[in-house]
Amino acid sequence: QPLTNQDLAQMHQKLKDRSEHKIVANAVMSNGINKTATNAQVLAKLNHTFSIDIPTGTVANQKHSGRCWLFSILNTLRHQFATQYKVKDFELSQSYLFFWDKIERANIFYDRMIALERIQADSFRDE
Repeated sequence: QPLTNQDLAQMHQKLKDRSEHKIVANAVMSNGINKTATNAQVLAKLNHTFSIDIPTGTVANQKHSGRCWLFSILNTLRHQFATQYKVKDFELSQSYLFFWDKIERANIFYDRMIALERIQADSFRDE
């Protein structure tokens, strides 16, 4: 159900009615939402020791490409492939999959634009 202006006004008033809202707003504006929302007690309780260690061989480095999602899955698949087929120094192409990811995203966008045009054309016919 869409938010109405009345819904937004009610939420804004509820926020203003809370005594701590100015302190929280100032903290978020000064530090950003992520730093403000960080709970130091929870961070202190995190256990950074892992109980499972797998032999990975060399790991592909994404550097600063922003494709960690792609590199992580390909590193995992490469490990499984190398183990199953007893292959060493095997590499899967991140560039190849990244190219096809972009093609698929462009195709989804294109399909949505066609659908949007059809919806608009239908609405003009109804008027």
